[in-house]
Amino acid sequence: MTVINEDLLAYLRLPGPCDFCGKMASVRQPHHLRSRGMGGGSRLDIPINLAALHPECHCHVQGNRLRETICLQMVADRLGIGIGRIVFIRDQLLRLPKDTTEDELEELGLLRWVIWKKPAPEADGSLPF
Repeated sequence: MTVINEDLLAYLRLPGPCDFCGKMASVRQPHHLRSRGMGGGSRLDIPINLAALHPECHCHVQGNRLRETICLQMVADRLGIGIGRIVFIRDQLLRLPKDTTEDELEELGLLRWVIWKKPAPEADGSLPF
């Protein structure tokens, strides 16, 4: 399955804290935890597969499995679910045909992991996620 979500990627590029080091970044870079090269050409622009990283951290994380595990844990903490659940959902989505419909995803209980809507700003003006 392929999910391309330019709005989510744009949101993750906004200024904010790096998911890896926690430092504020004026520009963050979306990092796919399971990249196209690892997933047989599929692309999953979904919150459980993305981290927002400071450009320097993004360079360090690319290709380093230990740091990938740390990023996966940060995403799990951010979403309040376990790493195993993230990996299970992501692997299920990657096994689906690229033309899987929203109705089919709903039937499988996976639609809520694919649909993303930009959250409203917090009371202090910061953006969640």
